[in-house]
Amino acid sequence: MGRLGRVFAVTAAVLATVTTVPASAAYADDAGSITGTITRPGGGAVTVNLWTTAGGTAGQVTTDADGHYTFASVAPGQYKVQFGVQSGFDPQWQWAYQKFSFTSATVIDVAAGAATTVDDTYAPSSSVRLTVTDAVSGAPVDAVCASRYSSFPTDCGATNGVLTLDGLSPGVYAIYVTSSDGLHAAKTVNGVKVTAGTPTDVAVALTPTGAITTTVLDRATGDPVPSVCVAPLTLTFGAFTSQMCQYGADNYSKDDGTVTLGGLTPGTYTLLANPEFTAYGLQWVGAKGGTGSQYKAKKITVVAGQSVAAPTIELDPAASITGVITDAATGESLTNGCASVLPWRPGDGTSAVGPYCVEYWTDGKYTIPNLGPYAWPVQFSYFYASDTYASFWSGGKNNRKAATLVPAGTDTPGEADATLTQVGPGLTVTAKSSDGQAWNGYLNVDAFNAKTGDYVKTMSYTHTLDGVAAQPVRLQYFAGSDFQAGWYGGTDLATATNVKVNPDKPKTVQLTLQYSN
Repeated sequence: MGRLGRVFAVTAAVLATVTTVPASAAYADDAGSITGTITRPGGGAVTVNLWTTAGGTAGQVTTDADGHYTFASVAPGQYKVQFGVQSGFDPQWQWAYQKFSFTSATVIDVAAGAATTVDDTYAPSSSVRLTVTDAVSGAPVDAVCASRYSSFPTDCGATNGVLTLDGLSPGVYAIYVTSSDGLHAAKTVNGVKVTAGTPTDVAVALTPTGAITTTVLDRATGDPVPSVCVAPLTLTFGAFTSQMCQYGADNYSKDDGTVTLGGLTPGTYTLLANPEFTAYGLQWVGAKGGTGSQYKAKKITVVAGQSVAAPTIELDPAASITGVITDAATGESLTNGCASVLPWRPGDGTSAVGPYCVEYWTDGKYTIPNLGPYAWPVQFSYFYASDTYASFWSGGKNNRKAATLVPAGTDTPGEADATLTQVGPGLTVTAKSSDGQAWNGYLNVDAFNAKTGDYVKTMSYTHTLDGVAAQPVRLQYFAGSDFQAGWYGGTDLATATNVKVNPDKPKTVQLTLQYSN
């Protein structure tokens, strides 16, 4: 069952199976009753819920086809009556008398031995009429979807930029507008007020973006391969995170192998194909097949308002790399020494990144599985960021671009051993506010390699950068809500100032924190 079907099923279940507490809390001789008719266009059964004024459920019945209902035995007291039907995509709830919240609902008094009549008429459903345009050209945008739900669209396809969401109960909504062809950025419109029986007009201007299309195939058979994550990544993507491959997202190939990567900011991208949990291997997408190096992958230029075709992704069988990681001080195998072919952040592992570590039960070895049978850069590091083992890339290099590539093997794993060394602080960071006051509060500083943009490490709570091999880095900082986040010496990674980290010659830099507006 698809996501939309599951929502309908859940909605039906809510309308049909609310757990009830019998209204006959008193003896029958002391009970009253509530009866009435709920009238709505077209008639049909309506779910009727009875609530105490304290918010407790006191009963549920279903009307007949003409809207008649009865709560036959109700303890004397005060209640509120709620009606519910399916209207379009969403359940349409209403409280007596034509109220749309528990707070505003009319209080119904029930006396012992008395029959209380509660008749109501369904307020007409409402709609939101979206007029969607390109924020740059002003032209209408038809390839859009809209929904009350952020996770998936419910209505798609505008006509001359106009798309209408019907069947809404009165209230205030957030409306999520997305591009179905990937050529405009998604937008959330908050505070949309819907009034009974009256369409609400909302103008939405979407920022133009670009898209990449491709198809995922089995190289040997030519058959399409579904459910493969394809991540569009810039050359300075920082670290591969779990957000980049969330199963069911739009960047997974469909049954026919096709995938559209939309909403991309103009720029240059490479594609990482991650056929996780299959017999295929990870690959950077090259012009004529897979590769293990992002720097050998096909560079794809994305332009706003255009869709560009990437090379077909041809998947190869999975291969692996294995080896031994030792402690430089003891010469012994280093449990929790790790290896990965992508930069990663502690606490955010994935099937693509791992990290794949030496464990007590692995005979002193790590193994990186599920790689394409290509030559890969391998990063060696320690699992716990609080320790001071310095990470490095294969060949003893301090950045991924300079790494010695290690071939991954299918029948016999490729091999790469490493020795990790603990090093002291190579950098201390202090901070002051823009008005010259020393700042000793919360301060998070991330270091990125200046040559590749790869994430290196996060500064410790002592405001020192420990366990980092000598290399140039660029610093991104965050000091809480009182100050603006930023980059040391610039406005982004590209313009930030290089800072030399060297455990043999540690230095200090000072950040100037700008107050938030």
